[in-house]
Amino acid sequence: MLNRGFDRTYFTSVVTKVTSVVPSSKKSEITGMSQNRIYLSTEDPHEILITDSLLSNVGSISVQLDKEFVDRSSHFFITRVDSPDFRIFSGNRPSVAFGKLSGTSVKVDTFNPGSITRVISLANNSYVLRKLDFSKKDQVFFKYYPDSGYLKPESNISDIRHDAGMVTDGFLDFDRKTSLIAYVYCYKNVYQLIDTNLNLIRVGNTIDTFTQYQMQVEKAVSGKKTTISQKGPAFIVNRISTFYDSLLYISSNAISNDESYETLDKHEIIDVYNLVKGKYVGSFLLPLNNHKRSTRIHVYRSMLYCNYENEWIIYKLDKDKMCREAATM
Repeated sequence: MLNRGFDRTYFTSVVTKVTSVVPSSKKSEITGMSQNRIYLSTEDPHEILITDSLLSNVGSISVQLDKEFVDRSSHFFITRVDSPDFRIFSGNRPSVAFGKLSGTSVKVDTFNPGSITRVISLANNSYVLRKLDFSKKDQVFFKYYPDSGYLKPESNISDIRHDAGMVTDGFLDFDRKTSLIAYVYCYKNVYQLIDTNLNLIRVGNTIDTFTQYQMQVEKAVSGKKTTISQKGPAFIVNRISTFYDSLLYISSNAISNDESYETLDKHEIIDVYNLVKGKYVGSFLLPLNNHKRSTRIHVYRSMLYCNYENEWIIYKLDKDKMCREAATM
């Protein structure tokens, strides 16, 4: 048995498959949840889907966007719905279109240059963005206040490496119960816990031993232009994450002492952390879907939603059992 420096403890039978759904749009993403409604974005920025908790009854909302904004957003956009409001963030040419789901009026705010890569909606009609700051040559967090259009920059949260945020890439999630933000690094065993005013509360570690970044970059300078690219192979430690009801769920690529590569070949490993208590509480396995891992996961109430680009699989989570077993670990 190899000594990989850490062990996992698995919950027993805490996930049960409920259903699988092939949406009308080949590519969709959960972009908001409220009461018994779930909102999904599609490849078309004009379209927001509205459905139920089983993604079975789907309606569509058409957003009237002007051609200039659509052209700006054609390569990358992020939709967020906090009913009755929606916002569509253009990633590469930073701006946001916003309005009411039931209305026809759409306005646009334009931000300073610097691409937007992550967006979360907070509970008080404000947002946190991960955005390129040209003065730092890196990505940092900003809090966006829609009423004024103000972007408030963070203070000493991000690890500044002057590489446009490549090495420090990660996932940004918000838990409405605790009003806490989690940022999980992809290439290192680190997560950050942040409050809604962008104060760093805690830096924690995932259970694996990848304490150094598992990615390197190289820079090429030609005149006034600097190109940054990946140097050699990279290893993604933490694939994706979601944060709900105090629990952070991370899809991990790290193999523990008592696991084989066959475990990862046939399953997706989900590690669970209680971020209020700051500790690991257990893990569970999900079967691969046609040899594929999920591209995004979401937890809402007792359901786990796994996105496989052209298919959703919904599981029921026995959270009471998870809590009971976590208490004995």
